[in-house]
Amino acid sequence: MGSIYISLTETGVAMLLTIIVGFIYAKKALKDPQVVINHLNRFVFMFALPSLLFKSFIKTDLENVNWAYANAFIAGHIASMFIIYIFHKCLVCYGIKKYSFIVLFFLFEWPNFIIFGNPILTSIDPSYEIYPVLASISNFIRFPFVFFVLEKEKVERIKKDLESKIKRNKECENKESINPNTSSLERQPIVSQKNQNDFDNIDSSSDQSMIPNRSISDDQSIHESHTDKSETQDLENFSIWKEVGIRLLKNVNLWAIFLGIIYMLTGLPAPKVLLLFVEPLASCTVPVSLFAIGIFICGKRIISCSKREALFAFVARHFLFPAMMLLIARIFGLSGDIGMTVPVLSTVPLALITFTLTHIYGLGVEICSTTIVLGTCLILPITLFWVFVTKQIPFFS
Repeated sequence: MGSIYISLTETGVAMLLTIIVGFIYAKKALKDPQVVINHLNRFVFMFALPSLLFKSFIKTDLENVNWAYANAFIAGHIASMFIIYIFHKCLVCYGIKKYSFIVLFFLFEWPNFIIFGNPILTSIDPSYEIYPVLASISNFIRFPFVFFVLEKEKVERIKKDLESKIKRNKECENKESINPNTSSLERQPIVSQKNQNDFDNIDSSSDQSMIPNRSISDDQSIHESHTDKSETQDLENFSIWKEVGIRLLKNVNLWAIFLGIIYMLTGLPAPKVLLLFVEPLASCTVPVSLFAIGIFICGKRIISCSKREALFAFVARHFLFPAMMLLIARIFGLSGDIGMTVPVLSTVPLALITFTLTHIYGLGVEICSTTIVLGTCLILPITLFWVFVTKQIPFFS
């Protein structure tokens, strides 16, 4: 386990340097960092991440696998999902609705396995071939679940916004019907300068009914009534599950997982042209996400959320979840260095892809970016703490 500290330190320093480069670039050269962040995250979501997911499956060999270790990893995912779900329901029951389920899932159960998993496992045994399998299992379990929850929450927000808009329009109509004098004052005739000159030439004794009374506000009210009817009809035809299904079918990341599983199970060799196309894009996922985080924190504090939120996220990510994984490793009988890697792997910083996903879907981007930066800065002392804890347990020592 001696080389694990060097590997983690080198990886953490490289990540921090990439974040710093993004921060300096935004500080010196960018006038509108938000536009650049949007483009970078869209690139990761549409091209880099699907390539990474597809590559993780086609590189997996299922023949020589320590399934006791793999089963503990799977059980950890399933148990953590259930625990986070119960925890979220408890928060909602106590009136704490600030943290959505998916944000809690990111904080607890989304370690940066892609970057830190390989150094930790290869430091134990360079010939140990569990890393690609664990990466594939992790991607297969978590990504479809995460995209389903993200799309469902987004569709529910769209429906809620539509209901709120229709409700506001109805309230305005009720106010106008109750107080018609106010609406009549607002609807004064509006005429052009040319028409006003024509009206000036009319004799004062002439019939004033010739002057048109229809105003622009009348046209607006007619348009708004048609808009209200169309919005009400859209709400009546709105189906959350149908919209979620359509969005999931359009998600390129899920198609990448599906195609990757087909290649993995059938053992078909991937075309060389496809690999040459996928590998450079896959390698862009981590550095581009880090660069985007550096741009995001430019002009902000490192802790971009409240201190209470940062403390909660840090404790949940680096102490509560590893403690649960320690118990799961004990239940599955994983002892020695192999058992030790289960809690140690779960202590690594939050996965970088969470920044892209939270930014695109508009959920908890501040708290997740803060957790990534703090976890990366403190990765070595956190890892040393959990290695020390596991060494004190006779079962793992």
